[in-house]
Amino acid sequence: GGSKLDSSVDQLLGAAYGPQTYRLVHRLDRHATGALVVAKSRLAAAALAQAFREHRVAKSYVAALHGTPAPPRGAIDAALLNTGSSVVASTASGAKPAATYYRVLRASPAASLVALRTLSGRKHQIRVHCAQVLGCPILGDAKYGAGRTCPLTPAPPGLFLHLARISVPDVDCSGNTSGSSTVTVSAPFPPFWEPVLSELHMPFSARS
Repeated sequence: GGSKLDSSVDQLLGAAYGPQTYRLVHRLDRHATGALVVAKSRLAAAALAQAFREHRVAKSYVAALHGTPAPPRGAIDAALLNTGSSVVASTASGAKPAATYYRVLRASPAASLVALRTLSGRKHQIRVHCAQVLGCPILGDAKYGAGRTCPLTPAPPGLFLHLARISVPDVDCSGNTSGSSTVTVSAPFPPFWEPVLSELHMPFSARS
């Protein structure tokens, strides 16, 4: 979704199944890729939205970064401030708490493949934490990685941020949960990731 897009998942679902039938319950950053969770009813969507607000959703991202974070695993605890035109790591009044956990999976002299998890879901959280806190912007991030040249030639299109896996409470169409059971949705890497995975000696068929 998003106001600057010509089409959205919501519009495509409405065109295929009719309005108010299927509802997208979360978003990906523009140009990011990965798994999406769609509710089959209004009540299910409301229950899942509540789960997101209460941090009962587990999201596992993979990103390709310029350089390699040091140390190779850790936690980023840096509040974020939305200035309107962008998001910045800040200690100013109005900044909202944000935590990101990361682990380097593979590394080369120019780039690295990193697994990331978030508890909060702030706008552009992973992109800002990688660029401004780790000093390793995501490949293909024109907004927060400006001035950094992609180490691959030719530079593939797209933002190298991928929601590989998401787990949500198992909710029926009436909005009721099935105890503590969850539903997990996984998404393979899109084709434009192949050069990056090859550079990092990871088979394209690999799943995070």
